[in-house]
Amino acid sequence: MICLTHHNVLFISWVWSRIIENLADVGYDGSLMTMMSYDWRLGYKHMEERDGYFTKLKHTIEAHYITPGEKVVMISHSMGGTVSFYFLQWVVADVKIGGGGGGKGWIEKYIHSFINISGTLLGVPKSIPSLLSGELKDTAQMFPQVGELLEQYFGRRWRRNLWTTWGSLYGMLPKGGDGIWGLGADLSHANEDSNTSEDNTANVTRAILQKLMKLKAAPAIVFNNGTEEICPISSLEGSNAFEENTTPTLKKSEKGGFTAADLHIPESRKWSMTETIQYLMQKDQSEGGSYHAIYSLDTKEGWKKKGKDHRFWSDPIATPLPKAPSLKIYCLYGTGLETERSYHYKVQCDKLPGSLAEKSCPIMNVNETSTANISNLPGCNDVDVQDLVEQEDEPLESPLLIDTAAKDETQNIQNGVRFSDGDATVPLISLGYMCQKWSEPKNAHNPSGIKVYTREKKHAAEVLLTDPGRMGPNSGEHVDILGNVGVIEDVVRIATGFQVEQKVDEEVIVSDLKRIVKAIDDHEHGGSDNIIR
Repeated sequence: MICLTHHNVLFISWVWSRIIENLADVGYDGSLMTMMSYDWRLGYKHMEERDGYFTKLKHTIEAHYITPGEKVVMISHSMGGTVSFYFLQWVVADVKIGGGGGGKGWIEKYIHSFINISGTLLGVPKSIPSLLSGELKDTAQMFPQVGELLEQYFGRRWRRNLWTTWGSLYGMLPKGGDGIWGLGADLSHANEDSNTSEDNTANVTRAILQKLMKLKAAPAIVFNNGTEEICPISSLEGSNAFEENTTPTLKKSEKGGFTAADLHIPESRKWSMTETIQYLMQKDQSEGGSYHAIYSLDTKEGWKKKGKDHRFWSDPIATPLPKAPSLKIYCLYGTGLETERSYHYKVQCDKLPGSLAEKSCPIMNVNETSTANISNLPGCNDVDVQDLVEQEDEPLESPLLIDTAAKDETQNIQNGVRFSDGDATVPLISLGYMCQKWSEPKNAHNPSGIKVYTREKKHAAEVLLTDPGRMGPNSGEHVDILGNVGVIEDVVRIATGFQVEQKVDEEVIVSDLKRIVKAIDDHEHGGSDNIIR
């Protein structure tokens, strides 16, 4: 984050060189700008508990205000947008509930504007495979030789074991549940339903969207195992294979295999967004994690708390903007790039508890079994004792794996990943939905009528020898946007106050955002207003 007063700036994120250089050209120096970096692995609550981050941020803004006597401009990028929203809730909250104690008038007094660049306001779906199976789109789609090398030295089980300790990933899970993400208003539904195969996405009617909602039109996860039993008996050991099953969420079917129901996979072979996040939170709890306790999925409960519960301070649907009528918010981001939206998975039956591979040498605890006697146990004649000891200390590998064979051009599915519009990292729904809701007159999510302007930048790649490593001055890509000439011009104008009303204080929408927001809000089960009722 950079802090300027309106003439000081505060930034949250990185790769700020282009913006800083341009601000320097109009007179900003180290006394008028402060970079407020943070440990992006931490959950928001832990940023304050461990590092005192929000306290430092509060004091920095106050210091910038006192020195020149002018309000501060906050500029954030990516996750910094969510960190900034959390801060706006924290700073006005009472210290008795873990807040900063600034009082209701603090933002109005100290902050002139908040520039949210490529903000993750409603989270990012790409956090799901990281926590579910230790995968990213990029790791799943690697060339086989490179992928095998990665798995050998830093495999999925180790990646998941690491990433599930990062509270930030849980905080970046999509917000709003099925009422925002489940309708598929931003997706193509060609061939998904016989009644909609001829409908263009831009003309999806309210009736069709309501029908698709019942069919989980936009599930977060689709399971592709093709048999009635997800893991049939042929891939598992016989009747004794499940006697020592120690995983409470997996149960043996009557036929000896794992059915969809046994794996908590419904007959539809789909998990909705809400079901997926519920699973991840339950998994965190069952594995002894703490993040299920610092975030909450119950948006309605959050709305009733009226900003008095830290679990909802990062959720703009559950928590309205603070009262600061003179504050301005600018949402700047790129569009026109394929962005991860949902995933196709398969179950690796040999990784399930009770599988033939696991049960061939049934050692429950190597450390409690004499290594001298291991080779005498059934099925253990050829087992390397040292391998068993090392495996005992390894984290469990998830039986779920992105199915890179899943492809469907009509639904924009490539290598197991379904894409929608966005900036190649954050989907359009997360980038723009709340900004549109905040800008609506008399909206419950913006009670003091803060002026909110959405200014989209259409991605246009260009290779320049003078700007290596970027996609040119008009790139809308998630990181490159910080070098976008339109974004830089908007930032400099806001920071200096030069022709802001004429050049910046107006909406610029180049995507299908308006239709998407209307389709979500028109649905009887959709929209932020319905979610909080």
